[in-house]
Amino acid sequence: MDLSSFWQGVIVLIGMFTAWTAWSQYSINKEKLKLDLFEKRFSIFKATRNFLSIVLRDAEISLEDIYEYRANTSEVDFFF
Repeated sequence: MDLSSFWQGVIVLIGMFTAWTAWSQYSINKEKLKLDLFEKRFSIFKATRNFLSIVLRDAEISLEDIYEYRANTSEVDFFF
């Protein structure tokens, strides 16, 4: 076996390992982004559910309730 072909094989293996590592990192980051967005979207959902339960329970809305709802959902434009 020629020494240069050995090193070519080593280089190919290193390249394949590097590509696999990059793909793994891409997949992990993609899933983490989904999870992060879900958590933020779910907090907006909970704030909306809370606001609507107040409206349905009391049949009226106070300014404090509106301000609290707006504060809790201020990031809604970025997540939907």
